[in-house]
Amino acid sequence: MSQIQIIRERSVEEGVSYDLCFDWSDGHGGFAFPCDQTGHVDVASLCDAAQDNYRKCASGQMRDGYGHGTGVPYVRPMPWRHVTPAAARCDACGGEATMSRCGAWVCDTCENHVGLARCFCGWSASGGNGYEELLDMGETPESIDGEDY
Repeated sequence: MSQIQIIRERSVEEGVSYDLCFDWSDGHGGFAFPCDQTGHVDVASLCDAAQDNYRKCASGQMRDGYGHGTGVPYVRPMPWRHVTPAAARCDACGGEATMSRCGAWVCDTCENHVGLARCFCGWSASGGNGYEELLDMGETPESIDGEDY
């Protein structure tokens, strides 16, 4: 069996974006526009409808169907986190494989399970049912966190 070739390490990127929020005065919903930490909105980056809504909110002219206006605007921080999974080289097609729920490196292109002939998730290189093939070989699946395959 060949060693799995890792082609990309897992990475995590975290940050904060901000919205300038105008809530309806009755407390039910409102508007949010992307802004910087100080509340400055790049109006030119908004689509036409959002530009119109922003201008109405900022000027106090925005009203809902009941005549409610928007309250005092505030800046809302929006923390975000983006995870890029590690990747391995697929030994069948050369594509990119990522760790699957079944615990195997699964190719995003051809669904090959890198380094395996069959898997308890049901995949098999033969095209058959990997789960049944493993049971026939005397293998016993172990549940993970109380879940069966």
